[in-house]
Amino acid sequence: EYHRLTKRSKYGNRPQTIDGYHHDSKAEARRWRELEQLQRSGTISQLTHHPRYKITINGQHICVYEADSSYLDHAYAPAKLTVEDVKSVATRTPLYLLKAKLFRAIYGFDITEVMT
Repeated sequence: EYHRLTKRSKYGNRPQTIDGYHHDSKAEARRWRELEQLQRSGTISQLTHHPRYKITINGQHICVYEADSSYLDHAYAPAKLTVEDVKSVATRTPLYLLKAKLFRAIYGFDITEVMT
């Protein structure tokens, strides 16, 4: 009997690997390419792939939030740290929304959502 070697994505997205970086969807990969172009032009800097942020409350480790990317946006003076996640309606799950609220409470700014 034949078994699929790769598990189908829960949200129907197709993972992509570009320049050695794994992206969970075509939309995330496309956004990464856009961000790389913005970095080459000097609009942003310190582009980071899948940065991880600890969610700790009162010394208690709760979870880790992993964004799709982060960077310094030079459209602001001084440059502003932007943490970004590519989202669709289906991927704005209750767990993600909770982590986004915890992130805001701890780090003091919102996750930038790029909707697909």
